[in-house]
Amino acid sequence: MDADSGDFGSGNKLPDDLTLDVLSRLPYKSFCRAKCTCTGWLSFSSNPHYCDKLPKPLTGFLYQKSDSSAIEVASLCPDDRSFDTSLSFLPRYEWLELTDSCNGLVLCKYGRNTSSPSVANFVVCNPATRQWMELPETLLEPEGHSYATKLAFDPSWSPYFYVFNFEEKRNPVERWACISKVAIFSSRNSTWFMDDKWEPSNQISVDCQPHVLLGGKLFLQTSSCRVLVIDAFHNTEQPSHWIFDLPGYKPTSPMVDCLTGYLGHKSGVLHYVQPDTGGRTLLVWARDGYPHGDWNLKHRLSMSDAFGQDIFLDEHFDGFLSCHYDIQSLDLERGLVFLCHFAAERLLSYSLSTGKLTKIRDGLRRYLYYVPNCSMFPAKETDKDQDSFCRAKCTCTGWLSFSSNPHYCDKLPKPLTGFLYQKSDSSAVEVASLCPDDGSFDTSLSFLPRYEWLELTDSCNGLVLCKYGRNTSSPSVAHFVVCNPATRQWMELPETLLEPEGDSYATKLAFDPSWSPYFYVFNFEEKRNPVERWACISKVAIFSSRNSTWFMDDKWEPSNQISVDCQPHVLLGGKLFLQTSSCRVLVIDAFDNTEQPSHWIFDLPGYKPTSPMVDCLTGYLGHKSGVLHYVQPDTGGRTLLVWARDGYPHGHWNLKHRLSMSDAFGQNIFLDEHFDGFVSCHYDIVSLDLERGLVFLCHFAAERLLSYSLSTGKLTKIRDGLRRYLYYVPNCSMFPAKETDKDQDVSEP
Repeated sequence: MDADSGDFGSGNKLPDDLTLDVLSRLPYKSFCRAKCTCTGWLSFSSNPHYCDKLPKPLTGFLYQKSDSSAIEVASLCPDDRSFDTSLSFLPRYEWLELTDSCNGLVLCKYGRNTSSPSVANFVVCNPATRQWMELPETLLEPEGHSYATKLAFDPSWSPYFYVFNFEEKRNPVERWACISKVAIFSSRNSTWFMDDKWEPSNQISVDCQPHVLLGGKLFLQTSSCRVLVIDAFHNTEQPSHWIFDLPGYKPTSPMVDCLTGYLGHKSGVLHYVQPDTGGRTLLVWARDGYPHGDWNLKHRLSMSDAFGQDIFLDEHFDGFLSCHYDIQSLDLERGLVFLCHFAAERLLSYSLSTGKLTKIRDGLRRYLYYVPNCSMFPAKETDKDQDSFCRAKCTCTGWLSFSSNPHYCDKLPKPLTGFLYQKSDSSAVEVASLCPDDGSFDTSLSFLPRYEWLELTDSCNGLVLCKYGRNTSSPSVAHFVVCNPATRQWMELPETLLEPEGDSYATKLAFDPSWSPYFYVFNFEEKRNPVERWACISKVAIFSSRNSTWFMDDKWEPSNQISVDCQPHVLLGGKLFLQTSSCRVLVIDAFDNTEQPSHWIFDLPGYKPTSPMVDCLTGYLGHKSGVLHYVQPDTGGRTLLVWARDGYPHGHWNLKHRLSMSDAFGQNIFLDEHFDGFVSCHYDIVSLDLERGLVFLCHFAAERLLSYSLSTGKLTKIRDGLRRYLYYVPNCSMFPAKETDKDQDVSEP
């Protein structure tokens, strides 16, 4: 099939109506995948003539039984488990309160033990993609003020979301409120700005009222039966705002409090649904323009027929009127009105096409209507240029093929790289970037939960492995988290048990996106012999993100004298190659599809384990174009030898390059002999990036991190200071679904 033309077979193009009929029979998730493969199919979803007939995502209501309780979902499809609507992927806050929901995004207010009462903390997340963003703190005024916080997101207008925090001053005597100022957050640049140009005593309150974002304008229903419009908030720090009336009852009507309408939209047109004076009919109005325009009555929906009764109002002893139902939300694109029935204590949906009521769930709560949206959070405005090549190659298969062709890939743009490090095991994570002005990715890992301590452990092809602890952590278990700073995704691994004292552990992260989208973590348990000064691997716990479980490989020979602690490793073609402290290579194979991996050993080139130079002239294992490489200083440290392996398990090391350190450093002596007979070298290899032609060195005398270019033979300073550095290359791919969840995975353009 020619995906771009929509042809099926050779020259057979289906008519639009027939193609639409086929697509309309797909589940929503399958339709999302299908329309990513064909521009013709994608165009159907944005065509008003066709979109009503195409599959739509399953919807539901998010709610809490109390402000700090777990978040639950009342799904309109009870068997649907596609998305993590419990928000379990968020950090473990002291409390979390559902605040708002808009077009697939969810806004929550949260608190921690260290939270100040004078600030508000918000987080916006997408349950469909498990992405989330903590907003910067926003200040709150002292007592006498209340706040109404609204989330605004319209993916058909902009990929960015906005949060409006309305500060309202209340008059307890005259019982009115007025907006004094609005703090507005934009995810375009991740900042708040203040709109304080509001008329005093404006008597506008938007607390607990619905809102709609249409065409870059925010329409907010007010408690006085009017509509507040805020415009130009996306490109200026001084938005404009104006007011127009809602149809139906005027603010002085005694019916206002008990027959409240609800603001919504359909096909880009503002709508308003309101009960009539007796509650027996719902009136559906549409606005034909703004700021100048009129409300036009479109439909009358009989609640008498739906409920089978004619009386909906009750008058109480104090003269207060109440209605038996209230409008909870609207989805006019699907022809649904959602109602809370107070007497039955039930959430219901009303269909405009059938005139029938359907029970969703029992219980009266504050419900937030949720419609999944599978689009990813975009980069901040300042980061756009760095993603241009990644976006471009996604639009053309020919361009994409360049990036996997060895003949071309060296000439194409590459992501900026750097080194992650900590000044101490529990200190903040910092980055030594090879491009000092680069701020594209959150390499400080500030998006992770606030653990008691966090220790950088390993990094591999854009993913970072950390060990962490909490106050409740047991010393007999290890806690790990794997994250991607480029996408701000993270996954806490299940606990893995540790043996009592006498054993040490070496933990390695293995990830090769060219082989598999899943990552693996290897936790090697090593038994040490303090007398003979050797260590041996006793067993290995292996974690697979494919199914989010650990399994144990305990088939190791006793006294194998293999140690991989503080040694480099490479994942190539599904095999893990680990450099050992005895100048050999340990290979672990078949760990991805069996619970009993195989492993074997072969020697590294150069010095043998008995050589006195081994401790001071350590080499470094790496790779280039899918071939295993090894870089090692010669016996005097004056030359770096670059070897390549032509096969495994059977194969040979071939010398490819000799790199002059004498020319690079301008000296010939690199070894020092100490009084105890120990020999040390002036430099050590920290990491390799042979795809970019770089070798990274630590120079001990200068206490400096350096890069050496194979093409120029020159050294470049990266930063001062000796640390344990983890080389980091950004990877913008998302974590895939677990193997058991594949059918639930969705992607949208």
